[in-house]
Amino acid sequence: MSEITAPGSEEAAARATEESAFYHEAALNAAWTGSRFALGGMSFLFGCFLFAYFYLSSSNGHSKWLPSSTTPPQAWYGATIMALIVVSALVQTVGLQQIKAGRKGPWARAGLVALVLGLVAVALQIVQLLNLPFLPGQSGFASVFVGFYPIALVSWLGAMIWLEILVMRARGIPA
Repeated sequence: MSEITAPGSEEAAARATEESAFYHEAALNAAWTGSRFALGGMSFLFGCFLFAYFYLSSSNGHSKWLPSSTTPPQAWYGATIMALIVVSALVQTVGLQQIKAGRKGPWARAGLVALVLGLVAVALQIVQLLNLPFLPGQSGFASVFVGFYPIALVSWLGAMIWLEILVMRARGIPA
């Protein structure tokens, strides 16, 4: 009777394989759902600033949107920061194509390059926020600028932390 009810080693191995596949699929589904929730939340968060920008600039109450006394920030800071972020994303996208093709080494190098570019963008944004040519409440533009960029900075820094975790965890995966 014990031979009939006791699972054999083949059956135990099949169960272990099935359970491993189940947990892998559950992790993929959780990542899919979590990324969609994060995308929705970020859309609402940045949508608030988009609304504030267009509302305040179109209403321009008492000509306070961007008065002549407000010196705007230097445009080269913004252009450099955005270029670094775009190049970082492009490098990471090219690196993802490498890891999908089964080549971990090129992806790890691309991930490190993307990480460095992103961290340089974060550092430049911090420098810009520390050296603003206006006070936060000086105008509508200044208020939206000072509200938006710390939020953007935190999201960029979060993306760089996530990329750093991925790169460091990939070091343990055999090539």
